[in-house]
Amino acid sequence: MMIRPFFRNNGRLPEGWAVERLTLNHQSQLYNPDIANAFFRAGMIEAWGRGIRRIMSSCQENNNPAPVFRYEYIGLWVEFSYRQSGVSIKKTTGKYYFTY
Repeated sequence: MMIRPFFRNNGRLPEGWAVERLTLNHQSQLYNPDIANAFFRAGMIEAWGRGIRRIMSSCQENNNPAPVFRYEYIGLWVEFSYRQSGVSIKKTTGKYYFTY
């Protein structure tokens, strides 16, 4: 059985960007630098501009298909696919961890 969790963020892509550009090498452009800085200073993010690469690497390392990225007027969607067996989800300190 395949499980397909998805996440949506109502942020916007930079002007002139297509969703396909996210999976290529690109320079990060912060949608709201003040909020990004606040999260960085609070220790909630270690750096910006690495998230998509880390997601793609994690999927590959765990033998899962690459996620599907979709951009619509309401925001960016990310859909993952993986087999149910052997997957557990654990929440600690506000973060979710998927283990296989």
